[in-house]
Amino acid sequence: MWKSLQAGMKSGHSEYIWKIGRWDEINGEKSNEKDFSASERVIDAMQDVPMEVLAQVEVDGEHFVRKGDKEYWQKMQVVNAWKWEKKHSVALAIFSAELTLQNYEKKYPSGDRSHKAIEAAKKWLKNPTEENRLAANLAGSDAWSAAELAAKLTSVASVRSVWSVIEKAAELAIRSAAQSAWSAAESDALSAKAAAESVTLSIKSAAQSADSAAGEIIQKCENWMLQYVAELEEIK
Repeated sequence: MWKSLQAGMKSGHSEYIWKIGRWDEINGEKSNEKDFSASERVIDAMQDVPMEVLAQVEVDGEHFVRKGDKEYWQKMQVVNAWKWEKKHSVALAIFSAELTLQNYEKKYPSGDRSHKAIEAAKKWLKNPTEENRLAANLAGSDAWSAAELAAKLTSVASVRSVWSVIEKAAELAIRSAAQSAWSAAESDALSAKAAAESVTLSIKSAAQSADSAAGEIIQKCENWMLQYVAELEEIK
């Protein structure tokens, strides 16, 4: 299974520090049940804690609760861990945003703020200067403003109409584009949060669209993550 951690192998829910190859068991003094959560998919794990370390874990003992995509286990061991850096978050955010960009373009063919947001993120990824970071932040804010406009249009339309569904998909798609830009503009930990939000918004946008299924977006993002692991720096 998969788990997201903060820098230094620290849990995002307490001061608990994980160590590769060591079996840990939940106890009331040093940890809580949230420390012992894991997900079957990487993209679900990164929704839990702003990811600075991606960990692969083995689990054992009592499987005492399941909440959504999170499973909680009595025993857990980190078997592999990799550094997750800002550039990785930006790359994921760009990938997921582009998967549903067509949902926005179909509704607003002359709108280019979503494209500009994604291109700003790509520019930072290629050349991570302060100037490009600030430009990505500006592009993200501009795209978010466009998403707010789309949201207002949605609220005017009938909730049950096809128009409303199209508007909602467009709104979510451009929000995802905005998050891709903000993943380049934010600090390391917050960039991972922005990337996770971009994936979530892309999935929701696909669910709203008649042309693509959310399940396909989930699988594409997960496949991307699994392939990308090979490019990460392994923690020994």
